[in-house]
Amino acid sequence: MALTKVNNDLQDALAAAQPTITSTGTLTGFTSTGIDDNATSNAITIDASERVGIGCSPSAPLQVASTPSDTVGAVGISLKDKDNAIEFGLRLDAAAKDLQLDRYYNGSWHNTMSFDRSSGNVGIGQSSPSSDNGTTVFLHIGDSNKAAAGLVLEDNENQWEILSNGGLQILDGTSQRMAIDSSGRVGINRTPSITGSKLEVGGADNTSLINVEASGVTGGMGIGSTGLQLFHGSSAKVKIDSGGRVTMPSQPAFDAHHSGGSYASGTTVTSLDLNTVRLNRGNHYSASNDRFIAPVAGVYVFYYRTIISGTYTNLHIRFRKNGVHIAGGDTHASPPTAGWSQISSQILLQLAVNDYVQVEHTTNTNIYGDSYQTFQGHLLG
Repeated sequence: MALTKVNNDLQDALAAAQPTITSTGTLTGFTSTGIDDNATSNAITIDASERVGIGCSPSAPLQVASTPSDTVGAVGISLKDKDNAIEFGLRLDAAAKDLQLDRYYNGSWHNTMSFDRSSGNVGIGQSSPSSDNGTTVFLHIGDSNKAAAGLVLEDNENQWEILSNGGLQILDGTSQRMAIDSSGRVGINRTPSITGSKLEVGGADNTSLINVEASGVTGGMGIGSTGLQLFHGSSAKVKIDSGGRVTMPSQPAFDAHHSGGSYASGTTVTSLDLNTVRLNRGNHYSASNDRFIAPVAGVYVFYYRTIISGTYTNLHIRFRKNGVHIAGGDTHASPPTAGWSQISSQILLQLAVNDYVQVEHTTNTNIYGDSYQTFQGHLLG
């Protein structure tokens, strides 16, 4: 009986010392003041709004107070793998209270990323993002301790990389497409190396490498074994060789004559019958009507030469423009003997597009064709 009483008294004492537990398991009369770490302050606090503070009174759903540090690896929050090896950690640095993301790799800590608290700028591989030019919003990648830094962009077709490695490079996969070296020289499809140059373009020979476009028409410049070339579309129109000699393969030019020996010139442009061409670049001379038709506006030079047989007192060679006699376009001759003698004439003309030029004898003259005769002209510019 005495033992039973002692047991009952002990149970009554324990019940009086403990809060009352309801039938649903809820503690009543219990106030949470935090989880004590056996020191003089709370280690973890959970307030009435279910906010959790570690080392602080929380003002956010989860808040952690830690001592700022400039030591890489002295993190306030760490993420560990299941083997308890620290992989990543967050810390505030001591100076500006910027956020630093550190990583533990290969036996040591490294700073990976930083977030500037005042500006919001981000550093990758850079603990103090800054701009030499005073840019206010930027991404700073790499630091002076690293030989190279880059930015990789990738889509479902390809990977591009912007690389800083003593200069700036843009790569398509592993192929360099553009480079800017430390002296400011720019190379497109090549590494710039020519002293004094500012822009260098590499590519295939005899192809337009630098192009301009307007209204669907393109023009450009390239180089090859034959020298520098200027293009219209895909065709080279001007070439400059290593000796500085300029050629224009499409420059309008012609050389016509009468096929045959001695014949009468007649007194009209058609009776002169310059029916055969030795040269007709661009096909702007018509042997059917003895006309050269200007393909472009410009200054042209024309020349006519033949030999004549007989004596004449008032022989003229005359150039015509659009069928009209040209002032200053006559050459006079009065051969004193009956043998063969040479006569020639030359004129410089400003022509518009589709203007045409012909030559005629004003006196019916015994002349000679073939190699003794030429009517020729070309564009000067």
